[in-house]
Amino acid sequence: MIIAFPTEYEAGELLARLSRRRHETIRGVPCWRGVIGGKTILVIISGMGDAKSAVRVKTILDLVPARRLILAGFAGALTPDLQKGQTFVADETMLHSADAVIDTPEKKHALAQRTGCRLVDMETAAVARVAAAAGVEFRAIRAVSDEAGETVPVAILAHGYDQAKGVTTPLRLTLYLMTHPWRLRALLKFLAPLPAVRHRLTDVIVSVLEKTKAES
Repeated sequence: MIIAFPTEYEAGELLARLSRRRHETIRGVPCWRGVIGGKTILVIISGMGDAKSAVRVKTILDLVPARRLILAGFAGALTPDLQKGQTFVADETMLHSADAVIDTPEKKHALAQRTGCRLVDMETAAVARVAAAAGVEFRAIRAVSDEAGETVPVAILAHGYDQAKGVTTPLRLTLYLMTHPWRLRALLKFLAPLPAVRHRLTDVIVSVLEKTKAES
């Protein structure tokens, strides 16, 4: 079983729960092997965005035999009935993959109207295609990190993550906030609920793992 997360933050709680955890890098892809609930898994960091995630996941699937792949992480709500922390095993009728963060209520509403989807992320469609080409069973598990009426502080978050390289850049974010201290409040407001969202996401992943183990 392989579980891919766009960022290390999203993976953090699941990694903390692994026993016999071992870190390695496979062809430039950060990976951790470990056991949870008696099941051996490989956790990889796919990076954000369709191009980065597809390349990294394909790299791993070309080298590591796997029957199942889970892509897990956060998603934005497109409809007002969804609340922060709700977590779904999502399919393409529910989840739309965009090529950029959908950051404002107006953009979210317009995308919901255009696609009929309730959630948006940036990786699922591309990773699903890679999994299908490899003949690997695929599931997407997504937790709501921002609600339909909420604005994502993209301009601030961009200083904390290099999407092209797929790595966090905390020093760059710190320097930005030092010169733009008035932006800190918006950042903290957005980040404050995320540990609880991640906790819910991790619980759902573990329950899926337990179910798949029972079915094996």
